[in-house]
Amino acid sequence: PSPKFDHNVKPKCVNQTSSPSSQVLNPALTPPRWKEQSNMRISFKSFQLHDIALFLERKGVYVAFNQDCPNRFLAPECQSVLKTKPLSVLGKIVQIRKGKVEPNRKNLYKLAMGTDYYELIVEFLQPVENH
Repeated sequence: PSPKFDHNVKPKCVNQTSSPSSQVLNPALTPPRWKEQSNMRISFKSFQLHDIALFLERKGVYVAFNQDCPNRFLAPECQSVLKTKPLSVLGKIVQIRKGKVEPNRKNLYKLAMGTDYYELIVEFLQPVENH
């Protein structure tokens, strides 16, 4: 049997008294508040200073969750702060360090020779001991 839907229930996120055009943007999100809230979003298409990144544990290293922006990793000094190995870590980027896989360097991330990668140093946004 197919699921039954109550078509009389209106979505809670829509202001019932406003016109359709005013439902697109929330007038309460004036530029200062909008800017503040935009800083709370997780970046995944690009990574800049002060962005928030979500890292997922993969084979002993933390890879930044991304779309078409590969080879971003939680810096080793940040990983060493973790008392346990949580499945994910959330952090605000405070420094970005570029590296390249070379024959004379340790290949922590098991990337192909000559591949560029980025180590992201973060300020953790969730208690690391509670993972």
